Amino acid sequence: MFRYALIVLVLAVLAACKEQGSTPPPWALGEQPNFSGAMEYWAKGDAIAPAEGGIFAYSYHSDPEGELVGLGQVRADGGFTFGLVRGAGGYAVPVEQAVCAGLSLGNAQQKVAVPEVLEVPALYVEGVHARPGGGVLVSTRHPIAPGAPRYQFVYADRDGTVKGSCEGFAIDLDLRKGWNSIVWQGSGFKTAAIPKEARWYFINPLTAAE
Repeated sequence: MFRYALIVLVLAVLAACKEQGSTPPPWALGEQPNFSGAMEYWAKGDAIAPAEGGIFAYSYHSDPEGELVGLGQVRADGGFTFGLVRGAGGYAVPVEQAVCAGLSLGNAQQKVAVPEVLEVPALYVEGVHARPGGGVLVSTRHPIAPGAPRYQFVYADRDGTVKGSCEGFAIDLDLRKGWNSIVWQGSGFKTAAIPKEARWYFINPLTAAE
């Protein structure tokens, strides 16, 4: 009896160690991911001369005026840093409110926060700067080109899958607690890691046709 109990205890410990040491999928970014690099088309986004700028990510589902869930800075030379906030679960809402109703949920209690766009405010200083406002899109090529993938971010307050169809788009998400990267391409959205070759593009009226 003692030997049997010892075996059961050892197996339980091994299972716990395996669970704790499991590697999260590459699209699971954790509670506070940060990014940096060179912003594509930053200089072309100003009709006169490039200047510093901010990147702001808002979730509008819990508050119509928007809750700030991401913040970044772009230098005049296009170098940028950007981070998504810790504790975005405070702004998370039920999936049917953030996405749409009728989806199949692996965890009915799951809530999400979805920043719709990474915004860059306009900058106009007579004779110095003339930068129309725009946004930042993440892609492996110009994000306005037909068929170009666009990578976005979703916060989940707990693990769970979201599958089904929403307004003609296929949804196939395996969300983990914290921030996740997803990709939109063609007719669907799915969880996917942001590839190393992806670039961050500043898109405004001056760069949209590049």
